[in-house]
Amino acid sequence: MAKVGIDGLGDAIAGALAEYSQEVAQEVFSDVEETAKKCRDTLQQNSPKDSGDYAESWRVRKAYSGEFDIRVQVHNKDRYQLTHLLNDGHAKVNGGRVEGDGHITKARDEAERNLHTAVKVGLSK
Repeated sequence: MAKVGIDGLGDAIAGALAEYSQEVAQEVFSDVEETAKKCRDTLQQNSPKDSGDYAESWRVRKAYSGEFDIRVQVHNKDRYQLTHLLNDGHAKVNGGRVEGDGHITKARDEAERNLHTAVKVGLSK
C-alpha cells in the first residue's frame, strides 16, 4: 500500500470507494444474470406441457444495463398470451373455471430468494 499525504487522502478514499463500487456492481450483475437463467430453467421444467411449445418458449432478455443498474426479463417469447391464463386460471366457455397452477409466481419467488442469497454471499467475500 502506498503512502498518502494528508492532501491526497480524500482522492485516495474516493478512488478506493469507486473501485469497490465497480467490484460490487460486477458481482451483482453476474448474480442477476445467473439467477434469471435459473428462473428460466425452472419455468421450462415446471410449465404445463400440453404440446411442449409453451414450456420451451421461455427466454431471458437483458432489458437494460447501465453502469450501476441492470434489468433482466424472463419472458415467454412465443406463447406470451397464455402466461396469465395458465398461471392465474381462467373461466371456461360453458361455465366453470380452470384453476391456475401458479408456476410463474413460484419461479419468481424462488428467484427472488436465490438472488438475495447470492448477493449476500457475493458481497461477503
